Amino acid sequence: MHSRVLANLLLAGLALGLAAPSAAADKPLPAAPVLPALTLAGTDGASHALRAEAAKAKLLVITFFSSKCPCQRAHDPRLRELWSAWHARGVVFLAVDSEADSSLEHDKQQAKARAYPYPILADPGGKLADALGARYATETMILDAAGHLRYRGGIDASTVHIRQDGPIFLRDALADLAAGHAPRDDGSKGFGCAIRR
Repeated sequence: MHSRVLANLLLAGLALGLAAPSAAADKPLPAAPVLPALTLAGTDGASHALRAEAAKAKLLVITFFSSKCPCQRAHDPRLRELWSAWHARGVVFLAVDSEADSSLEHDKQQAKARAYPYPILADPGGKLADALGARYATETMILDAAGHLRYRGGIDASTVHIRQDGPIFLRDALADLAAGHAPRDDGSKGFGCAIRR
């Protein structure tokens, strides 16, 4: 019975375009800086030079965004909570929309509707997604001031229903990095929808 329920959940996830990014654990984080010299327009009306954003931050959190992904919508409150807990400590949060049919005007509507306290950046052509190897919405990267990738993975292990008792990979990674340690988990058990390219 339990295995049938699990199989049905996995099939439902595939139908929604959900992907489990377990491959992230197979790739070690690169030693060299990976943040490209890109400037992306944001829903806040500003142009965001990514290397400058990283240089002024203690840590830079980039979460890849999709307005159509149910995992994204489920994680909106958690992302707002993490921003509230960390932005005063010098952590900068950005969402990035790399989907083929994205537009800055649509992203502005989404940022307002979702009450994001940080901007969504338009990534036409998916240049940033390509540079960072992003494959799914809610996939999150943490970069240091020099543009080194310090974490790549999910926000947590939840899908379209947030579990309050499960691990929160992004929160733990931020705490570990702020304390000078490598993240305790690679976030490879995160879920999201494949970025439509």
